[in-house]
Amino acid sequence: MANNATITASGTVGLTWQAPSSNGGSPIIDYKIFYKTGTGAYSDLASNITATSYTASSLQAGVIYNFKVAARNAVNLGPDSSEVAVRAAAIPN
Repeated sequence: MANNATITASGTVGLTWQAPSSNGGSPIIDYKIFYKTGTGAYSDLASNITATSYTASSLQAGVIYNFKVAARNAVNLGPDSSEVAVRAAAIPN
């Protein structure tokens, strides 16, 4: 599963991803998004996302955020996507 990020507004990051090529034999129900800053552990950002896009808001401008996504089917969460790092930008002066 690949994911991409774009900055859409100050403190906001838009994430998009593609469904995994294999669903493990059970249809995908939804997605779970994880994030971290620095060398910290990943935390849950959002769950039960049924689309292949999400807008993360209320982020701290200038901070680099790492995001990854996992698909969930009736069995469990699948493997995490590759990680994408984005610096949350501020509106220019």
